[in-house]
Amino acid sequence: KTPIAEISVDFSSYAELHTQKAIKYYKEKFKKEPVGFWPAEGAISEKALTLFAKNGIGYACSDEEILFKSLNSDQREDIYSTYSYDTGEGVINLLFRDKVASDLIGFTYSNIPAKQAAQDFVARLKTIYDSSEEEMVVPVFLDGENAWEYYPNNGYDFFTELYSAINSNSYIETVTVEEAFVKKSPKPLAHVASGSWIGGNLNTWMGHREKNQGWELLGATYEDYVGFKDELEISVQNSIEKEFLIAQGSDWFWWYGDDHYTHLANEFDALFRKHLQNVYTLAKKEIPEELFAPIKKVTQDNSLLARVPSAVISPTIDGDESSFYEWFGAGKVSLSGGYSVMDSSDIYLKDLEYGTDKQNLYLKIKPEKSLRGKSIEIHFISEKTSFVLLDLENQNSDKSEEFEFVYEDYLEISINKEKFALDKTVEIYFVIKSQEAIVQRAPLHKGVELELDACLDAMWYI
Repeated sequence: KTPIAEISVDFSSYAELHTQKAIKYYKEKFKKEPVGFWPAEGAISEKALTLFAKNGIGYACSDEEILFKSLNSDQREDIYSTYSYDTGEGVINLLFRDKVASDLIGFTYSNIPAKQAAQDFVARLKTIYDSSEEEMVVPVFLDGENAWEYYPNNGYDFFTELYSAINSNSYIETVTVEEAFVKKSPKPLAHVASGSWIGGNLNTWMGHREKNQGWELLGATYEDYVGFKDELEISVQNSIEKEFLIAQGSDWFWWYGDDHYTHLANEFDALFRKHLQNVYTLAKKEIPEELFAPIKKVTQDNSLLARVPSAVISPTIDGDESSFYEWFGAGKVSLSGGYSVMDSSDIYLKDLEYGTDKQNLYLKIKPEKSLRGKSIEIHFISEKTSFVLLDLENQNSDKSEEFEFVYEDYLEISINKEKFALDKTVEIYFVIKSQEAIVQRAPLHKGVELELDACLDAMWYI
């Protein structure tokens, strides 16, 4: 059998099928033809644009880094024009986003007051306006589903302030992408670079050993399918084609490698390989052994756990590192699981140190950003589900029979194990709020499991 690393497969027919299915889905939902595409992750290439134009798509949008690579220039004023590219199958118009303006809305403005954020954004538009005598188009694109959960009031206050500021400045006009090409005539591009809005390349989906292995298994499965396709009934072929379309989704390869993290990585891995296994199952063929071997090599638990407790601790809860030895022997776990490089600016809690004695569970965090003005819910999933509320919005310390905390340089917390029915193990996660709006859940998707009695035997040594 041909080694999978030597297999080269042309999936261009599937690319066209994906495009046609997207257009069909849009027409079914909106009862009209789509005018343009925002490709996933702003990823484009000349071949992709040719495919879009061939199927009647009039424009596509991408990132400033793709424009800079296409022009072999890094002049920021180039972003504020519209462009076109003659694909040979038709001319397609292009816009390239202002990454700075887009990412400010996506990742930064959620952490400052709405009015201040809106004023900062409009001030940036004024700087762009003053830089040229020409009309400037400022393309702003961001993940539409991700940003608003981190804003107070789901972004309503920010949008209210932003559009109020825009309406009060006559030099700013909001337009749709389609209208932008009417307002400012597109400049022709002789060449369009390949890449996405992540680093201006496609490394998120290929290059790492795990990502490449996924593509190789996909290619090998397709090669096998071509060999036995003609033996199968049309209905079986259609079912297998659907499995290939699913397996070509970008999210599988997003989670392979070491650039992004989710505690569900092993499940994603198993599901990806299951779709390839289904090709053989539907065709009543033997499934190759390599499709049963995990591609992902690191499990969630190992990646979150930095170290287990090695000694009983009873630290002073004062928010300061009073002594190096008071937390000596504490365990450590990561709380930043699920956050990628792109959204790491939203992380308040990154790592947790923990330990125990007979009476209490002790937690220590050095925040990545100030927790002043925030409140924190600590959720416990043990014999009973419960949570502790730390009100850092109005106070820096509190003490009761159930728990104690102090926030100074560190956030140190003592939890009475008996009061909260915390036994041998407990799953824990944190929810940070700013004026009732959630600004971080740590870890993002699932709690971390703490071993509370791992080192209690040490209490009997003299």
